Amino acid sequence: MRQPHLVIDGARVDAREQRGSAYFFRLPSCPKRVVIASRTAVPSEFAVARDPRSLGVALRQVVVRQGAKFMLIDADDERLTAGFHAYEADCNLRWTDGSAELPIEAFARFEKGAEVRLHLGGATRYPGERQSVAASAEVVPSLDANELRAAS
Repeated sequence: MRQPHLVIDGARVDAREQRGSAYFFRLPSCPKRVVIASRTAVPSEFAVARDPRSLGVALRQVVVRQGAKFMLIDADDERLTAGFHAYEADCNLRWTDGSAELPIEAFARFEKGAEVRLHLGGATRYPGERQSVAASAEVVPSLDANELRAAS
């Protein structure tokens, strides 16, 4: 699986650490735009599920922390619209479409930068990362049983 990353004000920012399904990023001061970016797959194209959506990563929660200040954005947050599919209550997750914008007003109180932690509930897995761009179009979703039920 290729790592999800953030695009902050147009610049790619890779996770500085990964622990299980949590990805940790450094957020610069006062960003104007924060996007969760990843590759995508359409489960129905690979006979994994009947789901025709283009899926990136399944977000459970975003945690933004700076010292004692912190903020949580859960998957059911109504502000998660641009680049997000509908909230799936039975799985407590919200899939991205590969380029999902986080609500920028949520970062306003973190004027000196912060740590951003993405908690994911699923992502897509791809054939060997060393393959050519043309070959890498063959993607295989990596979903657990709950995500397969949600996707169908």
